[in-house]
Amino acid sequence: MDVNNDGQNELICGWSTGKLQIRKEINGDIIQEIELNVQISKLVIADLNNSGKKQIACFLENGEVIGYE
Repeated sequence: MDVNNDGQNELICGWSTGKLQIRKEINGDIIQEIELNVQISKLVIADLNNSGKKQIACFLENGEVIGYE
């Protein structure tokens, strides 16, 4: 998924530590990192609001769902 519209795909990583990372696919460098402090159970990448663009839904162990565009 090209998160930052630079023409290159990025990797979206969710960790059991609650860390959400966006990394460059080509070399693994971290572009952005968010500390959620709750275990991430699942990540879903889809057009969730019919905007024509993909969003990230982050499902946490405590039942919270956080969305990112």
